[in-house]
Amino acid sequence: MEKIWIYGTGGHAAVIADLILSMNYFDIIGFIDDDSNKKDNIFFNHAKVFSPAEFVEENQKLNINNIIFAIGNNQIRKKLAEQFSDLNFPTIIHPTAIIGKFVEIGSGTVVMPYTIIEPEAKVGKHCIINNNAIIGHNSIVGDYCHIGGRVVVSGGVKIGHCCLMGVGTTVTPITSIGNHCLIGAGSVIAKDVPDNSFMFGNPARKVNNYLSNCK
Repeated sequence: MEKIWIYGTGGHAAVIADLILSMNYFDIIGFIDDDSNKKDNIFFNHAKVFSPAEFVEENQKLNINNIIFAIGNNQIRKKLAEQFSDLNFPTIIHPTAIIGKFVEIGSGTVVMPYTIIEPEAKVGKHCIINNNAIIGHNSIVGDYCHIGGRVVVSGGVKIGHCCLMGVGTTVTPITSIGNHCLIGAGSVIAKDVPDNSFMFGNPARKVNNYLSNCK
């Protein structure tokens, strides 16, 4: 089995740890967290929590290249990916996910249980495709996006970088969503959305600008 580090010890990290263990491919060697109160704890009844400094020191001895960032915040995932760019970011896909032909999924992306990614879709790096989400054929999801549970992205949709699609959102076919957008839960996106927009409702309307450091 290959060994892997998980950065994060929140609820999302527990979900990803469970996903990784279900794959029966990686052995989780340890968790990493900035919170000094969590250091040396055993997380998910599985492995020790290291501080970032301890992780760097320990990995110099172990020389484990694989790491996954189990953090829901798009901006923080991007920052960590840049900080640890010398490591390897595996793509993690739950066994129940259905992945169509000629699909491209970027490094560090996590595909959760019972998701569907249809043929010729493209998903960027360090994304989260959450439970029961559907990415339609020929759609494009940019880097560092979080596609919430039960989101339906119809065919031919384009979603920019660093977007958060709230739980249960629906995007109609051949619609474009710009970079750094926040879509509120349960919204229906039926027309193009400009960069830096916070959209909400059915049909979705712009609430205000969404300021993001995920550049």
